[in-house]
Amino acid sequence: MSNESSPSTQATTTPAQPESAASASQPKVGVLFPWIAMVAVLLALWIVHSFVLDPLSEAIQQIDALKNLTTSMLPGPIQEAAGELISWYVSLSIQTPAGPLASLLALGMFIELVGVRFLATLMGALFGHILLLVTGGTAGGWRVTFRIFALNRAWVELLTLVFILFVAYVPMAIAIKLLLLLVGLLMIRLLGMATLLAQIVREQDLGSFRTFVIAAPLFGIFTVFSMFLSMVSFVWVGLWCIAKIG
Repeated sequence: MSNESSPSTQATTTPAQPESAASASQPKVGVLFPWIAMVAVLLALWIVHSFVLDPLSEAIQQIDALKNLTTSMLPGPIQEAAGELISWYVSLSIQTPAGPLASLLALGMFIELVGVRFLATLMGALFGHILLLVTGGTAGGWRVTFRIFALNRAWVELLTLVFILFVAYVPMAIAIKLLLLLVGLLMIRLLGMATLLAQIVREQDLGSFRTFVIAAPLFGIFTVFSMFLSMVSFVWVGLWCIAKIG
């Protein structure tokens, strides 16, 4: 009897082993690359604001006759870039009690464009996920939440970067530039937060109640804060456009 029952016991226990092995070998959702990509986009946004669309350097460039004389002796394709570099160098000579004005502006833009936006994404993902956990749990776990937040921030800031370069360099009246810049930056933030909410609801399987009672009000607050952050780019790039056209 023991010899006959042994094969049947093996037949019933064998199928369970591949299932447990498959669940153990299931790949985890990648989190590191989206956050690295987000930081790279934020750094690119800071470089463009601080060294390409710098209103202080542009104002100096408009009034510095010596700089115009210097760049006029350079080949045409590099005159614009050389003018920006010289103007930025001249702006370093404008001193304040805390140091060169250009350095202080660049540091301030780094804090706002990289530091604040990185921390806003990190705290939003952390606080949002904890709130979802205590109100019913999540279907995909913390990795899904943090991945969605990082990728959303990367795409929103990349779209912002492309948009401000488009507005800055496409010929149009200054009033149209400023209006387009204001409306466009706000719409990018609004659509970005709406997309983020939709992704969280879908991937974490929140359901109707948690979507409208918990997630929607929370993301409404995030949207207002995100729009407020975008006003820094509006003022900065707007001043650059005014100085450039002037």
